Amino acid sequence: TTAFQDGEVRQPGPRRGRISIRAVLSLLMAAIILPSIVFAVLLLQRNNQAQQEMVTTLAEATASSITETIDRQLAGMLTTLRVLSTSRALDSGDMADFYYRADQALEGSDAYLIATDDALNQIINTRVPFGAALGKIADTDTAMAVIETGEPAISNAFFGETARRWVFNVILPWHLNGRSIALVLTKNAEDLSAALASRNLRGGWNAAVVDRTGLVLASSYLSSDVGREFFLDQAMPTDETRMRQRIPHEDDTYQTITIRSQMSDWRVILWAPTSTIEQPMRRSMQT
Repeated sequence: TTAFQDGEVRQPGPRRGRISIRAVLSLLMAAIILPSIVFAVLLLQRNNQAQQEMVTTLAEATASSITETIDRQLAGMLTTLRVLSTSRALDSGDMADFYYRADQALEGSDAYLIATDDALNQIINTRVPFGAALGKIADTDTAMAVIETGEPAISNAFFGETARRWVFNVILPWHLNGRSIALVLTKNAEDLSAALASRNLRGGWNAAVVDRTGLVLASSYLSSDVGREFFLDQAMPTDETRMRQRIPHEDDTYQTITIRSQMSDWRVILWAPTSTIEQPMRRSMQT
């Protein structure tokens, strides 16, 4: 207590500007812990980003591998056509003998041979017995371009009238009795799914083979997608050979990896919801 001349006694007030020991200790603890927390968060974030980049890079390698597999399959079909075109039966115009030889050669390959005249009417089709009534081939545009240019071509997906399912053609121009004809090796589009199923897709990634018009030839997601427009196609550039892209669609965004086939100009597209790809990072940040 302090005594004043008037006899009044007053208690000493608190000293201003002083920080309590508890506050000092709290500040020291924060100065020690916060940098460590910030560093740990940044390190975790960079680690997750590196893992995500690695997963994306692996997905890109998978897309390239699928593209190479399909290109080899298409090249093999073209080689098969060239071998079949050397048949003496074809040179002599004996289409019955040519039919039976081709049918035996293609047994177990899931491929079928069609030969047309210069008006694209089917002469033979190994999907059906020899002599069965046949009309024009379904994809006349590609076949006519082959006859006009003299260069082989690969079609887009189309619904085959004889097969009654979605198919694609590999077409080789040929000459018979002085007239231009088309030799066609046709396969069901769904057969391309084997190239997708053989890849172990992880991390929420899916794969699709998409033709030049945006129709799905094969899908690892739903087989019912075949023949439908790829659901992200409208938002994707069609002139890029290789690209990564993030595409908004409805209530989500999707990561896509696109590799274009050098032989057919089809696209192999790997896609996954962004939320699925980033989910491991979110979990790490929450723990």
